[in-house]
Amino acid sequence: MGIEPAVAISQKVAAKGLDVKNTFFTEELARQIKEEYGPAKLISANNVMANVEDMIDFVKGVSVLLDDDGVFIFESGYMVDTLKGVVIDNVYHEHLCYFRLNRL
Repeated sequence: MGIEPAVAISQKVAAKGLDVKNTFFTEELARQIKEEYGPAKLISANNVMANVEDMIDFVKGVSVLLDDDGVFIFESGYMVDTLKGVVIDNVYHEHLCYFRLNRL
């Protein structure tokens, strides 16, 4: 099942017979999905994390929905590659956060 806030994309997916909810992923939605379908073995968020307005709510939703032995995979741009490659077109107003790794 998929979560897609863009109307046109969710309509195309639904037209192909796939289960899609046309909304944003939230903790409340995660609770509804879990109640209807059970816990998720896999949650995938491809190129969405930089655009999430409420990261805390999003991550709580993942925590609620994910099975105890489930896997959460997210894809995001990597700040080091963005800076080294001078990929300036990846930095714009819609991206609310950026990710990098730190050594402790």
